[in-house]
Amino acid sequence: LSADGEAIRLANYPDYRSLGDPITLPYRAYPALADLTGDGRPDLIVGSADGGLYVYRNAGETEGAYAGQQLPAELKAPAVFARREPLRLPSGEPLKTGSYASVAAYDLNGDARPDLLIGQPDGTLAVAYGEAGGAFKAPVPLLADGKPIRGAAPIAPAVGDVTGDGIPDLVIGDADGQVTLYRGSRGANGAIAWHAGEALFKLSARFAAPSVRDMNGDGKADLIVGTGEGDLRVFVQEDSGAGRTAWVDKGIIEAATVNQLGNHALVGGHNAVPLWYDLNGDGKDDLIVGQLEFGIPSTVDDPKFPYTDQLNEFIRYTKDNRLELYPHIFVHNFTSDAQEKQEIALHQKAFEKLGIPWGMTGTNQHTWRINNPDRSQTLRNERESGVWFNFGFKPSHIKADPRLGVEYNWGLPFLMTDAAGEPDLSKPMMLNTPAPVLRTDKHYSTKDIFEAYAALDLPIDYFEHIEYHFPTRVPELLEFVRYLDKLRDDYSYNFMTEPQMARSFLNAMTTRVELYRPWHEVVTDCVKKMLGMTVEPGFRVKALTADVPAQAAEYRGTLGLVVDRGQPYAAKQAVTDAEVRDTRSGKLYLGVPQMAAIRFVSPERAEALGSEPHLTRTNVPYELQKSADRWTLKLNAPGMQQVQIYSAEPLTIEGSGLTVDRDEAKATYTVTHYGDPVTLTVAKAAR
Repeated sequence: LSADGEAIRLANYPDYRSLGDPITLPYRAYPALADLTGDGRPDLIVGSADGGLYVYRNAGETEGAYAGQQLPAELKAPAVFARREPLRLPSGEPLKTGSYASVAAYDLNGDARPDLLIGQPDGTLAVAYGEAGGAFKAPVPLLADGKPIRGAAPIAPAVGDVTGDGIPDLVIGDADGQVTLYRGSRGANGAIAWHAGEALFKLSARFAAPSVRDMNGDGKADLIVGTGEGDLRVFVQEDSGAGRTAWVDKGIIEAATVNQLGNHALVGGHNAVPLWYDLNGDGKDDLIVGQLEFGIPSTVDDPKFPYTDQLNEFIRYTKDNRLELYPHIFVHNFTSDAQEKQEIALHQKAFEKLGIPWGMTGTNQHTWRINNPDRSQTLRNERESGVWFNFGFKPSHIKADPRLGVEYNWGLPFLMTDAAGEPDLSKPMMLNTPAPVLRTDKHYSTKDIFEAYAALDLPIDYFEHIEYHFPTRVPELLEFVRYLDKLRDDYSYNFMTEPQMARSFLNAMTTRVELYRPWHEVVTDCVKKMLGMTVEPGFRVKALTADVPAQAAEYRGTLGLVVDRGQPYAAKQAVTDAEVRDTRSGKLYLGVPQMAAIRFVSPERAEALGSEPHLTRTNVPYELQKSADRWTLKLNAPGMQQVQIYSAEPLTIEGSGLTVDRDEAKATYTVTHYGDPVTLTVAKAAR
């Protein structure tokens, strides 16, 4: 519900709890309705866990007040309320209890003004009688059969005609789950008195909070009881014979849609307090629930989003630094197909309103979840929306989360296939999983997994929520940053963003590679063998990119290959004319934008050929033009660009905004640039 343009919220839980942690304290918003202004519209009264009692005056219907929420199209929006005000005593002082305020509203003394029934910290019930002007007298104990009404604190009151005699009765729920009925009787002056309590039933859950309503249409009032677990349990009145009433548990209230656990239980939080009233004026009772929620979501494209300035600053920063933003889509394991489509469409709408390009984008799942009953539903819906890679999700029915379960230790990227087992390259969907969490302590170390990745030339997609670490846990971030930085240098990896990685993968998976030997080279080698001359056998590689999808973007034509000599050529070394090349552990790594030649030569010959300056790695597409005295090197993708150059001789490397690091031992220059694509020049240094 909305008040003064914001969601109604009261006291926060005193310490942080994650979504699955137990909740032991009865923090909740406790709602009641009463017309305090005399305008014929009910105002919202809410008791808070901090002991405060507040009123939100009814402001009627306001167009657009709920624009940030997704209401069913066929339903009218509920009334909105004015800003929160404390209820007051005639002196002007706030009306408060010590803690965990609960409240019900009813005219108990017959003066046509609403009175408040208030749960007290000691487990008793008090009444604050209404005064003219909306003030209330100081609370006094409320009696039943001459004795204070009491239960396990905090108690939760509700008023309604339970017995069907036309006189309101009082129902109390308490902290132990007990529900008690106090029958009402009306005096000559119209005041209500209460008889001794009758225990009706006891729930297994704590913090029972009852409400009164006929749920099955039989003309008898039933009880709907909220609990600490968040369920709303229905107990109906049935005749058990001999004029006795039985309260039959009919289970919990269910919703039309399925919740995140795969059932229809209507649960929005903990410590639920139900209340019934037609808030949108369509002639049907609406269910109002006060509860403790993990958090109240606010859509980022809502004009009332509370962090608009910070969000806009963040978006500007990413644009200025050429960083790609892509959606972090949230669905739960049982979200329906239609709900998923709507969620993704709303995400696209938010991107459009915020000026964030959607285009050919990727995602990873918030909380990792995808649909369980149909394991490809979420991925299909994302693909249909233009999302073409998902590098972070928990497959259906898997218990462990990515990064934490052994199921994810050996993940490799792959393209989702159709029923025939083939990928649809007109709408590709690439899937991958993050690497495990880096742990360096000796008992739980995962360093061996990363070392195995490197030994097998596997890509590493490292995922971390860095915002959780600021400002006190930055050393934890630096640990994995330094480790991966060293691994990059030791094994000649490139640092890339996830979208760049996905484009590179897509190019590699869909590029056809043709190996061949020109006939004249075959003939020449045969003649050399006949003459006893040294033969350097070789072959050509051609990269055929006609089938590479458009999603590969600038990474089309950036194929990387590795040549392993095998036993027949164990005594030789593989060399190439490729511009990007590196030899490590006897293997030749090379980049093949279009074509390259590979030969197998003697180690001495390989050493001589390898001494010429060349690129050893680059994380972005490039163009290289060579002249007699210099190179012109264009790094053709925005963001972070990094290239490594091997040269036994000193070089001069120039360009705007470059950082150049020289490793004398390895005879390499590592050049880094941030921002737009950049051009740099490379020349031998003057002696």
